[in-house]
Amino acid sequence: MNWKYGYLEIQHSVIFERHTVNYETRAFNSSGVSITNSSCDTFSCVITIRPEPGTAKYTCEVSSEGPRFAVDRKSANMTLAVLPEYEPLITGLPTFVNAGEQAFVNCTSDYSLPAATIDWFVDSELQEDPVITGETHVSGADGDGLRASWRTLHVYPDDYSTHRGFLALECRSTLATRPPHTRSMAVRLYVASRPHISSYMLSKNSKYTVLFNRRLML
Repeated sequence: MNWKYGYLEIQHSVIFERHTVNYETRAFNSSGVSITNSSCDTFSCVITIRPEPGTAKYTCEVSSEGPRFAVDRKSANMTLAVLPEYEPLITGLPTFVNAGEQAFVNCTSDYSLPAATIDWFVDSELQEDPVITGETHVSGADGDGLRASWRTLHVYPDDYSTHRGFLALECRSTLATRPPHTRSMAVRLYVASRPHISSYMLSKNSKYTVLFNRRLML
């Protein structure tokens, strides 16, 4: 039974452990994969490894003795994630917006591997309309292969109920790890209330209207 790994970009493979039934297990430390524990028997082989950063394809290959020398193998991809050091950052938030106006607010995630996906929430509701959130943009890789993400939220206060005088905005950045790794930042967007006519002014105006209509009738 052979365990192999190879970076997808380079398309090469290296054997880092071999187990033969009735013989000892042999580890190949020159592969770059550090084996911290292993347990193999006639029917199975379980290993615990400390892989190198990045994405690699891991293959388990089982072969029989002669005269058949049958071979069977299974492969799977695995990425060693690098978690972001900081929370996502919201920028461009205005002091307040007037009714009928709109605001453009940006959220940027910290550098990570893989790059984070960004979701916007307004008053705890996920914003899925592409007109409102646009798409998530990903930066180029830095010297360590890490990437940052950013996404803009187009806020139209008239589309939401703002009886409190503000909208609660939240940005969540999520890495597709197991389990998913999520970090967030929340802010408030204050919305200026519309001017309204008091009940006194309404009653006063209605009186003037009645008097004006009576004069016309006379």
